[in-house]
Amino acid sequence: NLFNQTLARLEKNPDSARCLASMGHQYHYFKDDLDMALEYYLKAYKINPKESECLIGLGRIYGEFGKVEEAVNYFEQYIATNEDRDKKYEQGYGEIAKVYDDNKQYENALVWWRKAIELDPEDAYNYSAIGEIYVKMFEYGKAMAAFEECIRLKPGEKHGIPYHYLISYHEQFGDSKRSLYFIDEAIKNNPDTGYFLYTKGVYYGLRGDEDEAMKWYELSLVWNPSYPHTYNNMAAIYKNKGATETALKYLLKGLEEKPDTLILHENLQKIYSELGDLEKKDYHTLKIHEIQIKELLKK
Repeated sequence: NLFNQTLARLEKNPDSARCLASMGHQYHYFKDDLDMALEYYLKAYKINPKESECLIGLGRIYGEFGKVEEAVNYFEQYIATNEDRDKKYEQGYGEIAKVYDDNKQYENALVWWRKAIELDPEDAYNYSAIGEIYVKMFEYGKAMAAFEECIRLKPGEKHGIPYHYLISYHEQFGDSKRSLYFIDEAIKNNPDTGYFLYTKGVYYGLRGDEDEAMKWYELSLVWNPSYPHTYNNMAAIYKNKGATETALKYLLKGLEEKPDTLILHENLQKIYSELGDLEKKDYHTLKIHEIQIKELLKK
């Protein structure tokens, strides 16, 4: 409906840069047709080279095409427009940083994220973005410092990515107390997400405390009943306790939520093989192959 409405407005106003840019936006984000989107954005640009939606759209498309210089050029033109100056600067800096990041020019990306921080030192997202770039550069100490600054500024805004990295980093490098600290901070500041409750279950599971792990897995399902790995981990605990039928129940429940979860089919295949149920074992073997082929085709 929105596409048709946009098209109708354009038909009434064929020389409107705003309508042309809006049509480009529709093709870009809702039709996934970059060539048509580019055509409409360029028409809009020819009529009004200061049309914001057009400049942003052109910058993003050229960025997706890997044409970094062209993308940066349009974003700089966007920044140069004089309305809502602070907002345009902040968004424009971020857009340029993302183009460099997506094209693996990480040092250039950092330059522009730092410009964004100079403009607004209290914007926590900028620090998270910098942290992710440092991870890609394998500079983990700098990455963790950026993530900590992000959650220091705004711990209660569901910054899942910084918490995830901080938890994983300290766990990997043997500082389990620090890892648990960030798990608890994540739960405290993200009370409506089951992921970090699940993460706390994983923490105790890795240490062999299956009862404590189960407690956190069960709690995580209250908030996020569709996360398949929770069912998988609970099934593993029941299997360790010899409760194979209960383990099967949880694995199958996980498949009800997410039918194409590879690890669930792999564990069902193993259990049915142990039970001698070759028909069900073969079914899950086939599903494993189907999922693996789908993943290969995506690449």
